[in-house]
Amino acid sequence: MKRYGSKWGLFALVAAIALVLGMPVSAFASSTPKVSGVDYLYANDGSAAAGSSSDIDILSVDGTAGSTVFVDVSDGTTPIAKCLPFTLSDSNSTKASDGSLSGVVSVSIDGFSKDDTYTVNVYADRAEKTSLYSGTIEGVRAKLGTSGTQVIAMRTLSASEATSRAFNAPETISLNSSVRYALVAGQSKTGLSTYEYALDSSAPNTVDGSITYVDDNGAVLATDAISGIAKGEQRVVSIPTFIVSGGKSYYTVSFTHSVTASYSGTIDFVVRCKPAGTSSATGAAKTATIKLVGSGSKVEATDTVSLKAGSTYLYAAPTTFYRVESGILHVFTLAKNEGVLDSGRNTLTLSYDTVKTDSAYEIAYDETTNPSSVSWTVELIDGSADPSSSSRVISTKTIDVAAGKTETYTPEASIDVNGTKYVPVKSTKASYSYAYGSGDDPITYIYYVPENYTAPSAYTVTVNYVDLTTGTTIKSETRTESPDMTEDDMITSPASLTVDGVDYVRLAGQDKPIQHGFYTQYRTYTIYYRNVNDTANENTVITHFRVEYADGGTTGTTVTPGTTVSTGTNGTNGTNGTTTGTSAVGISTGNDLNTVNNGDGTSADVLNGSGQTPNEQRIDDEQTPLASGTSQDDGMARTAAIAGIAAAVVAAVIAFVVIKRRKKAEEATEAAAAGEDQNGEAR
Repeated sequence: MKRYGSKWGLFALVAAIALVLGMPVSAFASSTPKVSGVDYLYANDGSAAAGSSSDIDILSVDGTAGSTVFVDVSDGTTPIAKCLPFTLSDSNSTKASDGSLSGVVSVSIDGFSKDDTYTVNVYADRAEKTSLYSGTIEGVRAKLGTSGTQVIAMRTLSASEATSRAFNAPETISLNSSVRYALVAGQSKTGLSTYEYALDSSAPNTVDGSITYVDDNGAVLATDAISGIAKGEQRVVSIPTFIVSGGKSYYTVSFTHSVTASYSGTIDFVVRCKPAGTSSATGAAKTATIKLVGSGSKVEATDTVSLKAGSTYLYAAPTTFYRVESGILHVFTLAKNEGVLDSGRNTLTLSYDTVKTDSAYEIAYDETTNPSSVSWTVELIDGSADPSSSSRVISTKTIDVAAGKTETYTPEASIDVNGTKYVPVKSTKASYSYAYGSGDDPITYIYYVPENYTAPSAYTVTVNYVDLTTGTTIKSETRTESPDMTEDDMITSPASLTVDGVDYVRLAGQDKPIQHGFYTQYRTYTIYYRNVNDTANENTVITHFRVEYADGGTTGTTVTPGTTVSTGTNGTNGTNGTTTGTSAVGISTGNDLNTVNNGDGTSADVLNGSGQTPNEQRIDDEQTPLASGTSQDDGMARTAAIAGIAAAVVAAVIAFVVIKRRKKAEEATEAAAAGEDQNGEAR
């Protein structure tokens, strides 16, 4: 979770910034920001959903850059914060195409008690003459039969919100495998401070849970069942990227893209959703799962593609991908995959009407750990170009490195790019080399800029240490990067650290430094850790992952993501007059990615530094739009905010905060535009 702000006495105000989903431009026509309360929910055992129990989300602020609100918080008698400002700005937030921003304001109160009631007032001016919001922060309790009560949530409510914003209490609360309470039916979703639960004396061998999807007002959009959870079982359940309800598409808000149901523990979950637009499609959305499988049927990478009704896509399988583990380079080459891939191509046709959702598509790869030679790729990059532009790559050179050999590449002193003289940047080495068996990624980036080019000003890079289970940032560091650097910045991370009395260890696979050059497009890096008590992730490995799409190979014609292929004679799948063919999607070569390997070889989700999957990136980039009528010019900012109830996993629970940026070419107008990476050399 990204947090911004400053301490004020006993009070810390921090902002977790997230774009508003599906909000039209007109919503932000006024310079006065819109403020509303939010719910902060705890796990069934009453532990905090993120950080300490004193750290809670209280407000949502929507507005334009420069909009400032002033926050007062008190315990009813004693002021805790007075006139503390929070400003939406480019320096602490993500900007939508229309310039609108949205922030979630969190508070951390020393001596915080879930039994206390706090008041919060928000003003448009420091003189506190124009009120924007007035409400209370109070707990929601569960009365567990004759066993007393426990707080299950903290809600910030104005007088109107108290009667309009629904609250979705968990259906069951399990204190252990033999004591279970069920929500008494017929209770109101608004206006209650305590919910009644009755003892379920049956203590069955299996229980059923649920995932409830709700909108900003708490209205239920859809519900998925989690059936047959056995005593002692911890079951990971995937959260879809989007859902369709009432003819509208909604993004789900989930950092880890899954919840963990356990008996005893949390089995009922609420996931907050944001609108993505109106859909003319009929039928529920579908998600196809694709697994790239290596030797021994081990899953090396997991990807998904979301399809709205009537849509068809070609999934372009990488012809080659690389994984570095324990210093050993593993090379995976696409096998023939007869009966799986389309004949003569590296593609898998995914059509809404025929796509399977009950099992994954498995694409096989031949794995080599000791190839006779390695293809070393050297890319020359235009450091002055828009980082989101495919034309940023000036040229690519491939060098064959034989077993036992080391090859060297010497950058040219200058190159001609469309009649303009380009020269290497200051941090360029005199020569670069790749040694067979080094275990390094066989890809090197060298930056050039126009001669006499005026470089951008120095900037800071943020390194976030993130708890993989909770998705929260446990610590952040910043580093200053200058155009005068004569060598790349090598960013290291501690193998272990202690934050607020909690011990964390770095997940395996991240011991190598991150190499950052001034002209690298990324501004934020993520290192994943786990709580030492989190045994569920003890064997999880973060693996550096790169893909390539090479011509030819075992499948014949190579299709690359982002291209359009004629696959028929009419309709949306072929060519007829001006009708285009089927769009190809896949894992982009332009992103430096990691896979989160769960340790048993059955799953390896691909993630970037912000926690986005390739599927979410494709939706944000409009490669796989979820709703008709939404385009790159409709002013829709579609990304994620804060999720709802979280899952108890070991000693922690899942709190979801995802910060996404809609990547439009017109938004990234400078070479220093922000981006995110995780480990290794970044392009």
